[in-house]
Amino acid sequence: MTNVAWYGIIITQIITESLPISSSGHVALLCMLLGFSLYDMVPITTIPQSWLMQQLMARSIDHFLHGPTIFIVALFFYHRWTALLKYWRRTLPMMVKLACYVGIADCITGLFFLGLRYAPVSTFPLGIGFVITALALASLAWCTKQGESLTARKAIMLGIVQGCALLPGVSRFATTYTVARWLALSPRHALETAWMIQMPLMGISFIHSLIVFWQIGIPDQILNMDTAFVMMVASIGGWYALRCAAYVSDRQKMWWFAYYMVIPFVVWTLGK
Repeated sequence: MTNVAWYGIIITQIITESLPISSSGHVALLCMLLGFSLYDMVPITTIPQSWLMQQLMARSIDHFLHGPTIFIVALFFYHRWTALLKYWRRTLPMMVKLACYVGIADCITGLFFLGLRYAPVSTFPLGIGFVITALALASLAWCTKQGESLTARKAIMLGIVQGCALLPGVSRFATTYTVARWLALSPRHALETAWMIQMPLMGISFIHSLIVFWQIGIPDQILNMDTAFVMMVASIGGWYALRCAAYVSDRQKMWWFAYYMVIPFVVWTLGK
């Protein structure tokens, strides 16, 4: 049962992270239905501070699953970022400006993370988070703004929204994309911006998980061929999921995902 649940978490996390539907919320929902937790994969030790080490390891396992998504997003936007690097003499001012905006947004998100670190965030109702995600997506049906560029003021607002998306069930992708659209970024630029401000945070989390594994040891459930195979298959699904999100975004129909959010809300309501 542990292996089946673990493989289910891998598939759910990687595929749903490419969609504006809250990957962490879906993983939490799956764990609730299966009666499983990432803590079940962490060996119980008798060493001092073992509880803290188990907390750290469980969180690192979660962060480790960001790795495939980082690869998927980098590959999806390959032509975009390689063009910036190829013509760096001309694009350097723009890259510096974008880096500053990303830094502003992520620093604000980091402050939210530190502020919520010891808050009882886990007690926030998962279904309420799903409702917030659905309402954000639904609002896009009336959003026709576009044509403006990212600015420092907009980066601040996106950082705040991204910080609020730390609440269970609230999709970071959905909320940052939605706010970017209402700030008059085009669908394509809103999609790129939503991922651009998230990638550094995901990268830091993934690298931190590798450091923890190196210092403490890699759980047996991660260091095996079955897990590698499941992650590879899920990554293919994640790639097509991101293509689906981009397709819907280009046609200004991202609000369609609001209908889908009814499903996890109903499942949460019936299963809690």
